[in-house]
Amino acid sequence: MVLIREVLIKSWELFTKNMMLFIGMFSMIFLITLIMGILIPDTSEGQSIQFILFKLASNLFGMGLTLGSIRIILDVIGGLETKIENLFNSFQLLIPYIGAYLLFSLGMLLLFIPFSRLIISTDSGLKLVESFLSGDINGLVQLMAYSINFNYLFLYFLPCFYMWIKIQFFPYFIISKEMGPIEALKKSYEITEGQSVNLVLFFMTLIMINLLGLIPLGLGLVFTIPFSLVATGVMFTALDR
Repeated sequence: MVLIREVLIKSWELFTKNMMLFIGMFSMIFLITLIMGILIPDTSEGQSIQFILFKLASNLFGMGLTLGSIRIILDVIGGLETKIENLFNSFQLLIPYIGAYLLFSLGMLLLFIPFSRLIISTDSGLKLVESFLSGDINGLVQLMAYSINFNYLFLYFLPCFYMWIKIQFFPYFIISKEMGPIEALKKSYEITEGQSVNLVLFFMTLIMINLLGLIPLGLGLVFTIPFSLVATGVMFTALDR
């Protein structure tokens, strides 16, 4: 059983020794995300093809940055020399990453089928899709509030959360060992065997740390989010022995 305390101690040591690198990495991702949010096409008249293509491109670019941040973190953990420019050096692994993500999403979609009629009626579901495609966010929120049975939705999310806990490390296998999507998902499932409760507690601990980061006007998130990323990487290396 991996001890959360040991993971957090090692993570703190790595974070403090490489603080400028990790904060710089997080700041660059945040800045790029902010710029993309500013450049996003206007949706006042509905979602155009231009908007859809821009969202697709920005999401793909964000995924590439996610992979790059994992590479930097694993390099630091492994004692390798790295630099912030490595954020942009993992885009070639987007295909297996997207493949694994789609496989997981497909599994969640198949799991949703038996819950779907309990969560929302067919008519309400069609109205939600119509509001989403038209860009009517206010109407979408109102429909969700009155049309969705949140008790059954919560029951649906429980197995989803469990599966996410089990396969959350698949990007780390794609980065560290360049595995394919299915192999990475299987390997993540294997190393988390018997660790589910421990990983849930670890996840809750990171949430508490980031909630503390919100206190000083959210400025603490500049430190707590990069630390959480490092801690997740350390947890992965502790499990993958």
